[in-house]
Amino acid sequence: MRRTLCSLARSRIVAAALTVAFAPALYAQQNGVTPWQPREVLAKETYVTPAASIERLVTAPRQNQSPLADLSPDRRFFLKPLSDGLPSVQAFGKPHIYLAGLQVDFKANRARALTTRGATGMALVNATTGQSLTIDAPKAATISSPNWSPDGSKVAFIASYVDATKLFVADVATARRGRWAWRLSWPPL
Repeated sequence: MRRTLCSLARSRIVAAALTVAFAPALYAQQNGVTPWQPREVLAKETYVTPAASIERLVTAPRQNQSPLADLSPDRRFFLKPLSDGLPSVQAFGKPHIYLAGLQVDFKANRARALTTRGATGMALVNATTGQSLTIDAPKAATISSPNWSPDGSKVAFIASYVDATKLFVADVATARRGRWAWRLSWPPL
C-alpha cells in the first residue's frame, strides 16, 4: 500500500514537471507561433550600426583619448599626455637585447619601453575650467612617467633621448621646465 502511494505521488510529480516543461511549446503551436529557430535567427542577423555619438567615441584616435587619471594632490589639475600616435617603425627596429624577458635599449642604457613609448608633451588641464597649459617635451625627446610633487606645484617627468635619459621638473603655474643636473641610468645603482 505504501509503495503504491509513493509511486502514485512520483508519477504526479513527473506529470506536473512535463506539463510545465512543454506548456510554452504547446501554447505557441496552438496560437500559430512557430517555435524559436536559433539557426534561422543567426542566418538573418546583420551588423547594426551604433548611434553616431557612440561610433565617434569608439573610433576616436587613441592619442586623443584621456583617462583623466593623473590628478594633482590638491585636485585642481590633471595631466593629459599628448602624442602623435603610435611609435615609428624605426623606434621599434632600434637594436636592443633581451635579459631574462626584459628588453634593454643598450645604447640609451634603459628599459626598451622608454624608447618605444612616450609622449610629445603633456597638458596641464584645470579640472574646474577645462583650460590647459602645454608642457612640450624637450627637443628630440619623448616624455614619460609624470609624477606630481606633494604640494602639487611641480611635475617631474622622464625625458628619453636617443642615447640618454634625463629627469625634468616643470612648474605648474608657468608650465616652464628645467632639467635636473644628473643623468639617469639603467639599472639603478
